[in-house]
Amino acid sequence: MEECDSAVLAQVERILASDSFRSSEGLRRLLKFLTDKTLAGEADRLKEYSVGVEGLGRAPSYDTQRDPSVRIQIGRLRQKLADYYRNEGKDDPVRLELPKGKFRLVFGAQSPVLEPPPETKGESEPSPETKGEIEASVLRRVPVALWPVALVLALAWGSLSTIELWRERRAEKAFGMTLPPAVDQLWRPFLTGVRPTIVSFANPPFAELEPAGGHGDAGFFYGRRDFLRDEDVLNAPELNSVRRTLGAPQFHHTVYYTPIGEISAIFQIGRHLAAHVPSMLLVRSSDLSWQQMADNNIIYAGPPAFFADHLANLPAVLDLRQSPRGIDNSKPNSGEPAILFDQFPAGSTFDGEVYALITRLPGPVAESEVMSFTSNRSPGYVAAVKWFTEQATAQELIRKVAGASGKLPPYYQIVLKTRFRDAIPLSTSYVLFREVKVANPFRQQPAWP
Repeated sequence: MEECDSAVLAQVERILASDSFRSSEGLRRLLKFLTDKTLAGEADRLKEYSVGVEGLGRAPSYDTQRDPSVRIQIGRLRQKLADYYRNEGKDDPVRLELPKGKFRLVFGAQSPVLEPPPETKGESEPSPETKGEIEASVLRRVPVALWPVALVLALAWGSLSTIELWRERRAEKAFGMTLPPAVDQLWRPFLTGVRPTIVSFANPPFAELEPAGGHGDAGFFYGRRDFLRDEDVLNAPELNSVRRTLGAPQFHHTVYYTPIGEISAIFQIGRHLAAHVPSMLLVRSSDLSWQQMADNNIIYAGPPAFFADHLANLPAVLDLRQSPRGIDNSKPNSGEPAILFDQFPAGSTFDGEVYALITRLPGPVAESEVMSFTSNRSPGYVAAVKWFTEQATAQELIRKVAGASGKLPPYYQIVLKTRFRDAIPLSTSYVLFREVKVANPFRQQPAWP
């Protein structure tokens, strides 16, 4: 094999081993497939169907007219490569690009000297003549007609990098600090790239009775934390009693209100992360669509019931699930209980001990990131968010989950226990963790509404 091909393959291995690509199995497979076809001179003959079947593992019955997954994944690969070279790969010797409308990768020298791949360090260095031949051969893969375009792209890339650096410095100056190292490590997938972040919060349905004087006067509102649907609150026995007492007035459903616990958790997330993500939006859980989950990173904080359907359809197998009694542990390790029960004193819902479940998963097509903080009482998920946004507790989590390696698994679940009084967290402790195995998103697609 030519030395330039070896340099390209070494660069592809760098990319596949990077944090940007490590958890994107579909894109890893697609990049390796396109690399092999490009180096073999067969990429210009590829069709959407063959990329879907051979590159993404689609069934032979794959219909390109009905299933746009190839076009979607090609677009995501193009964006992922750009994100990689903006961050981890900015000093790499070889640059890979995927032009729009093509399945053929373009390779070019990003720096004047190619370093040996990581696995060959310590071996003899190639001679300057050999390096020059590799560099010239790699450059020949970029058509001469595209050199002016490449120059314009390089200038544009430099301008964008300068703007991004200026934005980061401005945020640091405005907030007076960068994220603490351990907090930065926990949130790193949400901080890199250009994908926006949506903070989703639970908005249980309420029933509203407007006063006779209209909107300017105080009204009557009724809701409960276990109401999931409009009919739950409108048909509640307690509300029927109010109707009879007041002479059968008409109540209507409203989603204008959310509990104070959700507000507290949202505030903590925004205060710590808003200056460090490309953009941040607030979306009620009842309005969160699957398209938004595919296009954005998602952070959810609140009761589990309002996010359960979203988690259930993601491409992952979960051993820990929240239930009304606490947390169900379907595969307990030695010494672990099968059920972690929440504890409440008789007649009180404002005091007790409650478990919180933090779950990090890939989005619907394994490109976006999803993080949820759930508990059956608000002190649980408020305390869990605090653990992920403060340096001391973030360090403790990393020690518990990553161990001696210091490297977190791509996807995981963590259980914390919080003791609270008058709905205020008093103490929180680590309980257990599970690494989450991700299913192949291209062979078992989630059900899209």
